[in-house]
Amino acid sequence: MQQKQLQQKLTDIQKQLQQLPEGKLICTRCGNRTKWYRSNGHTKTYIPKDQKPYASQLAIRRYLLEKQKEYQTNLDALAYIFPS
Repeated sequence: MQQKQLQQKLTDIQKQLQQLPEGKLICTRCGNRTKWYRSNGHTKTYIPKDQKPYASQLAIRRYLLEKQKEYQTNLDALAYIFPS
């Protein structure tokens, strides 16, 4: 039962990730200001403040990727404990 729920959550996350932009959000502090950058693994591109919705989408993507990793770890552990 729990394995099916985790598998469904992973499927839902995968669908959401397909609708979000590629890249990783990087936040930096410079004095009292926060700057946002999009990274593709090689280069960083500055995201201006007027593109806050885009930065928010990248933040959601990062969160979903972490949840996906967590659910996959739990699913692997359940498969180890209760082999089919």
